Order: sequence, then structure tokens, then C-alpha cells
Amino acid sequence: MQIPLELKLPVRAELQDFIASNSDEIISAVKQTVASSQHEFLYLWSAERSGKTHLLSALCSLAEKSEQTVIYLPMQQANDLSPEIFEGLEAADIICIDDINCIAGIPDWEQAVFNLYNRLRDSNRKLVVTSHSSPASIAVSLPDLKSRLAWGISLGIASLDDADKKHILQIRAKNIGMELSDEAVSYLLNHHSRDLASLIQTLDKLEKASLIEKRKVTIPFLKDQLSQLPA
Repeated sequence: MQIPLELKLPVRAELQDFIASNSDEIISAVKQTVASSQHEFLYLWSAERSGKTHLLSALCSLAEKSEQTVIYLPMQQANDLSPEIFEGLEAADIICIDDINCIAGIPDWEQAVFNLYNRLRDSNRKLVVTSHSSPASIAVSLPDLKSRLAWGISLGIASLDDADKKHILQIRAKNIGMELSDEAVSYLLNHHSRDLASLIQTLDKLEKASLIEKRKVTIPFLKDQLSQLPA
């Protein structure tokens, strides 16, 4: 089995670090999917950037620890790929398709996903997808694929409140070896875009800047750095 392009997860994550109002339900579903010896289909969705890729990364780590073969496919890169990338993937234990909404409405891609779903079901393999839309509202044109996407377990990821975002940012800071006080993270939340993905990207930039300038991430440091970054 060969993948024509080296596809890597952008982050390495753990399930216990995933935060959402319904995180217990989401984490339980991910664990059940990995542990199952039967065909499973899990559809995770949220209109916001709420940690879907984090979940897939954590799922991949969990699967690898249990010696299962898992393949991650980011559909945001679909323009650089071909639908043929799905051929032969039923040899793996678990397939993860990130942002399946990116190929919705594209006939060749939709047919390829439909065919892959059927092969995975027939070979008793597992499929996990993420999307910005629920199965009922995703803009898929192929009726058979639309119906398949509604067959499995579908879970919407609940929106995060400020306390959740603060917790995630402090975990992220700890993981990259950065000290981030309660006051600093509160300032960041109040003076930057509230989109979690943007906050995490900014946090990574702040960590690099603090190393270069050999300064701690204090409020004055944040004021200086945020003035140089897009909000």
C-alpha cells in the first residue's frame, strides 16, 4: 500500500487534552472506535475550529499504541491530491478523513469516498471523518454518499467558552515549554481574535519571540508583540 504524497498530522495530541463542553462524550466515542473489532463510522463536526484535527491526531496516537494501522488524509490539501489516493486504503485498520466538507460537491472525490466507505465496511475496517457541517447539512451531491454519511455515529463538538480556551492555551504553553500566567492568558483572550486556532498560532509565535528576545511572556511583552501581529 502506497500513499502518493507524504501526509502528516500538523500536531501530535492526546485525548485528555481535548476540551469541549461535551468532551466526555466525544472522547468516549473516539476510544470506542479505536477499541472496536467491528466496522465503525464516526462523524465529528463543528462549524467552528474547535479541535477536530486535534481529535484525529489523538485518535492516531491511540491507534498506534494498540498496534493498529491508521492513515490520516487532510482534504484541505485535496487540490494537491487525486481521488486515487483512496485506492487500497481498506488494508489499513482505521482511515481518518479531515475536513471532508472540502471535497463536497466535487463528483470524482465524492464517488471515491463512497467507494472507500463501502470497501471499509466490507473489510470490517473503521472510518472517522471530520466536517464543518452535520451529515444532514453537508453540501454533498451524490445521494448514495449523503446517505452513507448519515449511517454512523454523528457528534457535534460543542462551542468553547473562555474558561475552556484559557485551559487549552495553558496546556499548549506547557507542552511547548512556555510559562503563561493567568493574567497573560486573560490579556491574550481580551486583546486578540477569539478563534481558538488563531490563538494557538499566536501562542506559538509568542513562544518563538520570547526565546529570541530572551523575555518572559509578561503583559508588557504581550502588548509589544500583539501590536506587531495581525489580530
